[in-house]
Amino acid sequence: MSRLAFYRVALAVPLVVPALVWGVLRLIESPAGGPVTVVAVFLVFSGTIAGAPYGVFALATGVWIGRLTEAELGKFPIAMPLLFLPVFIAWLLLQSVLVGEGFQLWGFLEGCLNLGMFVLLFGYGYVGLVELVRSIIDDRIGFRSANRAA
Repeated sequence: MSRLAFYRVALAVPLVVPALVWGVLRLIESPAGGPVTVVAVFLVFSGTIAGAPYGVFALATGVWIGRLTEAELGKFPIAMPLLFLPVFIAWLLLQSVLVGEGFQLWGFLEGCLNLGMFVLLFGYGYVGLVELVRSIIDDRIGFRSANRAA
């Protein structure tokens, strides 16, 4: 597998992890309380709240990263949560205009601040998970070189 193919597959992690956690929570039906349950619920909420805009963002990013060099590809994961933040804020703006009582500036700004922190927190958590898996693959079997001239 090339590094490009790995990163394209890894773009699905923020959608797949919440879905898997939701499935596990549904299987155990009555999860025990405690910190594990709280983290699991926040993971499910991350998929619920940001899943739709992230899906569009991931598709566009999957096309865009095909144009990056090998060196640029190694640097792009750290920027992903910051690149997604404006997309998420646009999504919040669209929702605040189309749903409810209409646009309210302070409510919108408060939502951007509060949810934006979670986007960055979970975004960098997913980046850390992806980079951990990438380093394990790199150490164990390596990635095949992507020959863009062919």
